[in-house]
Amino acid sequence: MKILQTLICCFFLSALQDGNAVSAQFALYTGVEGGSVTVKCSFISSGTRSFFCKEKCEDENILAETSGVRAQSGRYTIEYNGIDVFVTITQLGPSDSGRYRCGLGASVSSSPFIPLDVIVVDALLDGSRHPSVDKPVHLTAGRNLTVACFFHHTGKAKFFCRDQCKDEAVFINTYSDTDRRGRYSSRYLEASSAGAFLYVTITQLTDSDSGLYWCGLDTSIHKLEITVTAETAVTADDPKPQVVLPLLVVVAAVLLLSAAALIFYRKRSKSKPKHKATGLRTSGNSDGKNAEISLYENDSPVSTCEDYLGLHPATRDHNQIYSALTEHT
Repeated sequence: MKILQTLICCFFLSALQDGNAVSAQFALYTGVEGGSVTVKCSFISSGTRSFFCKEKCEDENILAETSGVRAQSGRYTIEYNGIDVFVTITQLGPSDSGRYRCGLGASVSSSPFIPLDVIVVDALLDGSRHPSVDKPVHLTAGRNLTVACFFHHTGKAKFFCRDQCKDEAVFINTYSDTDRRGRYSSRYLEASSAGAFLYVTITQLTDSDSGLYWCGLDTSIHKLEITVTAETAVTADDPKPQVVLPLLVVVAAVLLLSAAALIFYRKRSKSKPKHKATGLRTSGNSDGKNAEISLYENDSPVSTCEDYLGLHPATRDHNQIYSALTEHT
């Protein structure tokens, strides 16, 4: 979207600070979020130091200053040509809206100042001069929308509506300079030259606010298309969900390796003959005939078929265990 900075409302006043009166032009400037705005302060006398601050001017809250021609401090650039002070603010955000002051003098406490206002909007509609503004405005649910509609003439009837602008779809319809209806509010300001601005704000956007809107002054209208998307569950401030996927991959790999190792171990165990006997079970009569020994392992399931081993008939000594066993199945 093309970035505009527009002087929209001016009147003359006298500012008195420490006995220094200055005839100033009180100005209001409009800039689009993400863009830039340049403000101008004209003084009736020259000075050695120019400065720019927000709200009340004090040494600790000066945004930009210079004792020369030009200086930059972060997003603020200040220039002085001997008569006028120009200040440019880049990367505009909602918090940049508010009252500012330009000063020119040896010190902040003794310098005359000129007040001005800056309004940061999401869209600036000005008709045929910038047709690119007809592009949709994309916002997330839950935030507020502020749009500035510029008209090349002044007027009385102000309105803001949706789709066919019938009945409940008409949100603002007034002859007053300010109006409010639920989540919708408007503010009308006439420019110093021919023309006027109508500011419209919608608070707490929802998905259902997506659609086509019309901003009008008397018989002139501007079109605005809004697209509202749901807030994402994962934010940049919460990195925890980003760790979940790698953790799951590691756990899955460990489980697969464990399963593979277990299968390999079981196959290897089955391929080896079993020689281990952890218990003996004997049966027979007192003379040693027909004695039988049943071998079993405690860690194996009980089998319905038992392997029997018979003692060698060469002895009847019940207290002697022979290493030579004959296996019967």
